[in-house]
Amino acid sequence: MLAKAAGLHKKHTVFRHLEVLVLAGVLIEDPGGYRVNEDSALLKPIGELIDELDRLGPQELPQSRGGK
Repeated sequence: MLAKAAGLHKKHTVFRHLEVLVLAGVLIEDPGGYRVNEDSALLKPIGELIDELDRLGPQELPQSRGGK
């Protein structure tokens, strides 16, 4: 259900994407779930990237390689 809401292919899971953020030190996984690692040096650059992406406005993305 989370993968569908995120627009991911049905064979993907959101947890695969979260795992990358955990490995990069952006998120911390604990028994209660995931939380932002406030000490991550990547938070500021990620925030700046998101701000710049917001300026682009909505665009139609090509279909994923796995999508039919």
